[in-house]
Amino acid sequence: MKIDFVITWVDGNDPLWQKERMQYRADKTTDVSAARYRDMETLKYWFRAVEKYAPWVNKIHFVTWGHFPDWLNTEHPKLHIVNHKGYIPEACLPTFSSHPIELNMHRIPNLSEYFVYFNDDVFLNAPVTPEFFFYKGLPCDFANIDNLYSEGPDDTYSHILFNESQMISKHYSYIQSFCKHPLKYVNIAYEWKANLKNFLKLENRRYFPGFEDHHLASSFLKQSFVDLWEKDHEALEQISKTKFRSPYGASQRLIRYAQLASGSFYPVSKTSRGKVLQLWQDLTGLEGIMADENCKMLCLNDTSRNIDFEQCKAIILAEFEKKLPEYSKYEKALNTEESK
Repeated sequence: MKIDFVITWVDGNDPLWQKERMQYRADKTTDVSAARYRDMETLKYWFRAVEKYAPWVNKIHFVTWGHFPDWLNTEHPKLHIVNHKGYIPEACLPTFSSHPIELNMHRIPNLSEYFVYFNDDVFLNAPVTPEFFFYKGLPCDFANIDNLYSEGPDDTYSHILFNESQMISKHYSYIQSFCKHPLKYVNIAYEWKANLKNFLKLENRRYFPGFEDHHLASSFLKQSFVDLWEKDHEALEQISKTKFRSPYGASQRLIRYAQLASGSFYPVSKTSRGKVLQLWQDLTGLEGIMADENCKMLCLNDTSRNIDFEQCKAIILAEFEKKLPEYSKYEKALNTEESK
């Protein structure tokens, strides 16, 4: 089984990207939070972690607006630089929302049927095997039903979750999915509370109330994208034409939900996936988390909260340098050192 990694990245400091983005900012209701674009300068550690902890990866598809860091070794045989123009339909470009970028990933040239999607704030933290992401030909995931709620009309994130749940409910019935795949909704890999909630939510019958999420890397079958696009082409095309994040959008979670609803996954524990740390939280425990071999993935999630970003970045970079000090072959600097 060939497993690819896909990672999306944007250089928020690129003046050409900033200029193009400003041309499309007439609609002030769109989400243009700076936290979505500022750079922690941790990308090289993402590549170092992949080389160290997942050397078996078949290909890394590095998705970008058109820029990439100067240190990146673009000649690495496993690296594929993917411009938005290289796979997103022209009618949907340019885009400054992650939604069109994610929902069209199946169009990436030469993408493997089995792939893992990473945001650039999600890192491998310990050695992983291919079976950590795919087992018996299926994505490893968990189907824990959760309630959806909103903090108000300005809560864009919750509105997106509602939209995704409604879109899935057009094509899948919760009670039918449960009855068809009972051992994927009540499973020994899940905590007992999750199993109980999954069972009690059968009262919803028709609709999916929502799934528990994790802001970590997700395993996908390329066919899952193709299937949902065939079922809901008009809606996905409309979302793909949105320049900025919208309450009526949908992310790659939609494809994940489709995999869960159709039973196209292998049940695993949610806690086995890794940990998410918000930058506004106390970072004093970061060293311990990064030293934990049982924590396979780590997300360092930046948000629009009022934080001392430069201080957070300094702490994070110092910990990464202690954990992953060696250059990877994805960096030009390594080649320079070897040639001396």
